[in-house]
Amino acid sequence: MRNERDSLTLAQLFERLRDDIQQLFKVRISLVWVELQEKLSQIIKQLALAFLILVFIPLGFLFLNVGLILFFYYHLQWSLPLVVLAFGGINFLLGGAVALWAFLRPKPHAPLPEQREEEMAPASPIPGGEDLEQVRKELEVSVEKEEQEIAQTLSEMTERVKGVVSWKKWVKDYPVEIVSGAIVVGLLIGYRPRPSLVPAIAPAIRGAIKGTLKSSLRTFIVNGAVKKLKGYFEEKQGKRMAQIPQAAGWTPNGSFKEEEGVSRGRISR
Repeated sequence: MRNERDSLTLAQLFERLRDDIQQLFKVRISLVWVELQEKLSQIIKQLALAFLILVFIPLGFLFLNVGLILFFYYHLQWSLPLVVLAFGGINFLLGGAVALWAFLRPKPHAPLPEQREEEMAPASPIPGGEDLEQVRKELEVSVEKEEQEIAQTLSEMTERVKGVVSWKKWVKDYPVEIVSGAIVVGLLIGYRPRPSLVPAIAPAIRGAIKGTLKSSLRTFIVNGAVKKLKGYFEEKQGKRMAQIPQAAGWTPNGSFKEEEGVSRGRISR
């Protein structure tokens, strides 16, 4: 059986487990049905015994007493006190005999649970002609067998699954592939790219360039404006300085000499 299970695949083991469970269910149902038949037969026996004790025996005693009274009183012509005395004596003797039998009958030793079940089991045959107790025992043996089959199948499936998911077996069979894959996975998981300096430096460089351009443009504009204003003020100041002597009647030396020469020439003529 073990070699046969070793040759089965995991799917075949699942199918075998399914069949074993179905068979166990059927056997359990049959066992329950047999136990119900046993209980039913016991109930019928108890009802029959109760009917015998509660109905049949009291009616028998009643008819017996009525018959005795009629026999003693009408047939033998006994007096009523004598009939009552005879009636009480007969009942006393019958009751004493029953009590004596119940007290003196042999008492069996306390049976074991299995023996008690065997003694309490009914001996009435079922329609198939088989004894209920024998059928129940056979079904119990079948249940135990099916449970053992299911337990063995489950243990075999557990071993197969452990063999499939066992990392030791995979490492033993494929050491290079497993180690290489573990290294690659470890690198992929543990790799953390270093932070680049470009995102941190770029804003500073852009700010410096913008600041430099702005300051250069500002300096150029200011210097140009200063030069223009300076030239403008120098030109204005030069014009003013040139207008001051003319306003005071002062002329340069050359101009007086020229006028004097002119005047002298005019006089000499």
